[in-house]
Amino acid sequence: MTRPAVKYQNHLGKSVDLSSNGIVADVTDVLAWSMDVDDSYNTVRSVSRSVESRKMKVVTYSMAARKRLYEVPAVDVDAMRPGRLYVGDWYLVCYVTASSVSGWWYADGVSSYEVEVTVVDTQWRKDVPYVLTERYDGGAGLDFPYDFPHDFGYSNVITTVNNTGFRPADAVIRVYGPTDSCKVTVAGNVYSVGVSLEVGEYVTIDTYERTVRAARLTGDVEDAFPDVEGDYFEGSGSYVFERIPVGLSEVVWSGTSDLDLTVVLMRDEPDYADALGVA
Repeated sequence: MTRPAVKYQNHLGKSVDLSSNGIVADVTDVLAWSMDVDDSYNTVRSVSRSVESRKMKVVTYSMAARKRLYEVPAVDVDAMRPGRLYVGDWYLVCYVTASSVSGWWYADGVSSYEVEVTVVDTQWRKDVPYVLTERYDGGAGLDFPYDFPHDFGYSNVITTVNNTGFRPADAVIRVYGPTDSCKVTVAGNVYSVGVSLEVGEYVTIDTYERTVRAARLTGDVEDAFPDVEGDYFEGSGSYVFERIPVGLSEVVWSGTSDLDLTVVLMRDEPDYADALGVA
């Protein structure tokens, strides 16, 4: 059976392949998981997840491979921005924080490593992106050439996204300009941000990070949370960080702006059948 591809991708988007090109990693121990249990007073009072370190064994077969293995993750620690360790399409958000090497005296860079991975969130994630429209053409609606006395404005667009997991999923919602207001309804919940965007600008809502940011043509990224419209509690029907329910969800938005939505599946261990590409 084919093993899933393993790689580490830093926060700049550069990757080091850990399953080919002179590097082979054993991620068995990284796949293990556990939870913190508060069992005071002889009862289970709470179960929670926390930051933890895991180890993986890596063998390199060239000096170039050794160089990549160190340099690609190192920039994340310098910037204090985590990278991603991928097994197939599933990934952990993490840093590489320690490494010990043996066998370095062998010729041509053949070395055995034990690499320590500090996991920011112990849950594995998989991004399922939906590009929901590329409809905007720069006009205000349908303008026929031989002409009606009025133009036809855009009607709302309705489509669906699918959370194939077994629990509510986080989402990254991105609305592109031009628009005077960013408003999307998913599964009956309204995500609304009262900002104006020009062509080339966009607003990103991240329900996991609990952030709302506006990217401007100047290159600036602004905190747009003060412009959020709606209630500030889960289940209200207008909570900007509401997660996506299991199954198919209807998505409704104005046809005058482009929209991407990424469903972020989360599990304590990867879906191995999915990672291996088998039923």
